[in-house]
Amino acid sequence: IKAPYKVGIDYSARPIVDFDWVQSDGRFLPFANSSFRHVFAFDVVEHIDDDVAMLHEALRVLESGGTLWLSTTAQKFVIFPGGFVQKRLEKSIGHVRQGYSADMLTERLPGTAVTDIWWWNEPAFRLTYIILYALKRISYQFPNKLVPLLASIDSRLKHGHSGHLFA
Repeated sequence: IKAPYKVGIDYSARPIVDFDWVQSDGRFLPFANSSFRHVFAFDVVEHIDDDVAMLHEALRVLESGGTLWLSTTAQKFVIFPGGFVQKRLEKSIGHVRQGYSADMLTERLPGTAVTDIWWWNEPAFRLTYIILYALKRISYQFPNKLVPLLASIDSRLKHGHSGHLFA
């Protein structure tokens, strides 16, 4: 998105791209009401204990008519079939819940929020997730180039409800 000003929020403030970063808790953003036209929260909400507070805070800092772009793992998100490895992976990456259904996410937003939800089943992405995760620890460049290719492949494959939910 082309914007005159971009700011990233992270609890641990580990910047990885070229824009301003603020160390902050997503439930208590240090910005005035209506500060931003767009707020992006990709793969964040499933890591937050008080997800309702985080979502309401993201909406608070949006301008009237602004857009909250959100992604989260779907409630049926599975990289590894079966329980133990999946649960261990999710705990290791800080998930406090496995994911959301469309209803679960909608219920956490104020009734005045207009919500559009769609799914990305992402079988190619999920199949290569562990490889991408390992490569990311070495360099962000290769995984960042590979993900658009995987997204292109996944966009041609059967849709489902076991990958990511976007709102």
